[in-house]
Amino acid sequence: MAAGWTQEALAREAQLAGWDLDRSTISKIEAGLRRVYDSEVWHLTRLLNCNLPDLYPGAETMKKRIPPTQAKRK
Repeated sequence: MAAGWTQEALAREAQLAGWDLDRSTISKIEAGLRRVYDSEVWHLTRLLNCNLPDLYPGAETMKKRIPPTQAKRK
């Protein structure tokens, strides 16, 4: 778990912040069994005190492999 938190600790902090999230939901998110909505990603960055790219390990590597699309000029 990021920041050295257990799933239980993250669930507790989320609930204190007014977000209805329990340990089993966190487990499903970590296992890729549950979709994470945009608003939930925002909550996670606030709770974990991190930036959005921190939640997606390897995203920078993938970005480097995929060339940007360039618009054709007429």
